Amino acid sequence: MQKRVLVFSHKLPYPLTQGGAIAQFFFLEKLVKFYDITFCTVVSNENQKNNLKSLQSKLPDLNIEFYERKIQKRTLLQVIHKYFLRVKARIKKIVKNTSSLEKEMQNNILPALLDKKLFDFLNDLISKKSFDLVQFDFYEALVLVPALPDNIKKVFVHHEIRSKRNELLNKGNDKYLDYLINCEEIFENALLEKFDSVIVFNEEDKNYLKDINKPVHISAFGIPEELIQKKETSQEFKKFIFIGGEFHYPNKEGLEWFLDTIFIPNYNHIDWPIYIIGYWSKNIVDKYSSNKKIIFCGYVSDLNEFYNESVMIVPVLSGSGIRTKILMSLANKVPVFSTEFASEGLLLNNEVSNHISLFNSASEFMEIFSNSANNEFLISLANNGFEFYNNHFHKSTLISNRLKVWEDVLHNS
Repeated sequence: MQKRVLVFSHKLPYPLTQGGAIAQFFFLEKLVKFYDITFCTVVSNENQKNNLKSLQSKLPDLNIEFYERKIQKRTLLQVIHKYFLRVKARIKKIVKNTSSLEKEMQNNILPALLDKKLFDFLNDLISKKSFDLVQFDFYEALVLVPALPDNIKKVFVHHEIRSKRNELLNKGNDKYLDYLINCEEIFENALLEKFDSVIVFNEEDKNYLKDINKPVHISAFGIPEELIQKKETSQEFKKFIFIGGEFHYPNKEGLEWFLDTIFIPNYNHIDWPIYIIGYWSKNIVDKYSSNKKIIFCGYVSDLNEFYNESVMIVPVLSGSGIRTKILMSLANKVPVFSTEFASEGLLLNNEVSNHISLFNSASEFMEIFSNSANNEFLISLANNGFEFYNNHFHKSTLISNRLKVWEDVLHNS
């Protein structure tokens, strides 16, 4: 009889439009063959429920449970009250120009605690199904661990270590932001120690968590087969692409840094356009509207047409985990220009990278770009990247690594 595993995440594993969904789906698709897995999440609208139906059709052997957070209709008084709160917030913003970074920290410093209905829902589900192992994914799910019985084995998958991300964002050494980060790190580590095991995606993240008193394992994900579309390496190149939405702050920070300090100052020397794929606010789009070579594409359902004759730009400066956009590029034979930080988990120790071209400044980027006049350089970069992906992210190895973590936790009394 298969062991029963509950996987809880606030983020849906389908459709495969975000890195978090891709990381989850890759393992659910494979591990459901070895364990009796129930995926559990929270939904609040019909679109999310339809996405769960799509997930079920993709993975018919996966059990799916969800808690529906109903959004009640507001009374007229509540509508008026909310309107005045918005006006007050706008006035406050004008009076006190809080930085976007400070707002990012304040809004994401601690995940919301469980409401009682969700708490009861989880406890009922666990008591009915008698799970052998529970896995929580993403920072927002950390607060669930105190809700679980002590006798259940628990694993946490840290897609992005929040305290590490915010520490990297605080480059100005702001004392108030230091205070927020320190509070967050204490909170984060205290909850991580309530798990039997913690999973991260690279060696740097494992080292960052060296002080927690629980095993930390590296178990990276791969790219689902349906997203590996490009079979041949392009023979010429004429554009850059960037994949990622503004809602993830490291994307915003990195893209603005690249455009403001590298692309625009060298506008007359860079004859390629950059296509930016993902959701971005009107403010950001308008900011760059006078630059005709900066093209915001919004959501794109099929990336294959953008992969052709393109170089992936990954100017990320903060965060944690592995950049899905780099993995997708390597798997699809797309050459990658990346900051060294964004390539964490994708570089070999003490070896010069021949599968990702690294830059940390405008001068380094322009040197790489000058090499791009030679198509053979980019063809070689793309082929080396594809070879690196196949050698280090082979699906059977990745699945074996994750299975070993689960089995070690289950068998460790």
